[in-house]
Amino acid sequence: MKKEFLTKNDEAWGVLFEKLRIVNEVKNKGVFQISSKQINQIGQREARLMTKFDHKNNLPSLFRENNLSILPNSRGTYLIGNFKTHGKVEYDKVLKPIKKRFPNEILTIDPKSITSEAIALNVAYASGMIDEVIETLSETYSFLTLTNRLGSKELRFSIDSNISKQDSHNIIVKNSQIEIDSTYENLYNIGIFEAKLGTPDDFLIRQLFYPYLFVYNLNTNKKIMPIFFTYAENVFSFHIYNFEEPNNYSSIKRVKQMDFVLEDDIDIDLEDIQKINRTVQKKTLSDDNIVPFPQADNFLRVLNLLKFIENEPKTKEEVALNYGFDERQSDYYFNSLRYLGYAEKIKRGSPITITEKGKYILQNKEKKVGKLEIVSDILSDPIFNYSMQVTLKEGEVISNNEAKQAIKKYIKKDYINESTMNRRASSIRGWINWILNLIET
Repeated sequence: MKKEFLTKNDEAWGVLFEKLRIVNEVKNKGVFQISSKQINQIGQREARLMTKFDHKNNLPSLFRENNLSILPNSRGTYLIGNFKTHGKVEYDKVLKPIKKRFPNEILTIDPKSITSEAIALNVAYASGMIDEVIETLSETYSFLTLTNRLGSKELRFSIDSNISKQDSHNIIVKNSQIEIDSTYENLYNIGIFEAKLGTPDDFLIRQLFYPYLFVYNLNTNKKIMPIFFTYAENVFSFHIYNFEEPNNYSSIKRVKQMDFVLEDDIDIDLEDIQKINRTVQKKTLSDDNIVPFPQADNFLRVLNLLKFIENEPKTKEEVALNYGFDERQSDYYFNSLRYLGYAEKIKRGSPITITEKGKYILQNKEKKVGKLEIVSDILSDPIFNYSMQVTLKEGEVISNNEAKQAIKKYIKKDYINESTMNRRASSIRGWINWILNLIET
């Protein structure tokens, strides 16, 4: 890694790795225990800033280069080893959100101006989303119980190595501090929530597992539902998981995803979409287009990125750090904004900047006029336009194979590799589904 790209965490961990010979210690002993005092004194940086990595991409360079990660095992100590600590968030690109009503009598929260995870959770609870997710029976109640920081007591578990054919590690945690965004409990179920704004590519499983195991050890006999909750572009997403083996960190399995939106007074119907698809002026495609065809299947993230670059240009490194994915994916999402005309680069390698058109979209994307403008910008592309025709004719989102055929129909290159083709087809399906989800009925 070039010096100019080293973060303060990279530099401080560089000192610690060299002074304490951490890589050799892990190779010889399997794990290395480090204390907050060592981090503070040797690294000359606060331990709380040096040990929390919500996304795999946030790990310092020496951790990534040596397949290492870190877990707290008490209030003042941490274990470093070849731990598989993070999990990928899988987004269902063709999921239809469920509509909920926000109570009119609540005046202290503006559901159209959600600025924190806590407010997003409060809106989700007040509108009945959380009760539906945790399966609260009608005429019964759910209650907010565990939140914020608490001691873990003793936790015993195993965790897989991120190196193939290496044995799993057995970990004992004694009264480490755990943080819980929210816990909602009803008659039969307990939902434990880790909340994030945006649409991260991965998450730190520990943020669900430590609270899960803490509650499991209480022997409540209720079903425990670990839930990773995200809010972006007015969509409330609940990623519901299960730990198939309660004392196995790595036994996490995705159960399902549930998406919700709040009812609003924006009346977009099928005829609006059909009319745009028929009448929009289609742009000309060529094989040597400066901006490549989109390879970013999560359109909520595309719009969310527009907000991220609103106030100042951002580099692909900054985007990767914020969203928890690699720099190549940063390029995919940057280029999607450029493809729509919402962002630009002054020259190769420079940060990406919002355009005047992008500013207009950002100011109006919650209004009908803004949403339809985005639809027009997407459907002005012949490939998306044709894909929408297929979707409207068949009554369901265009299939992956049909999306590939649409690409081949309009892009005449002799060869596009299969992985690129799949990413493009997936983007077509994701963007078309975003449009369909605007329709009221």
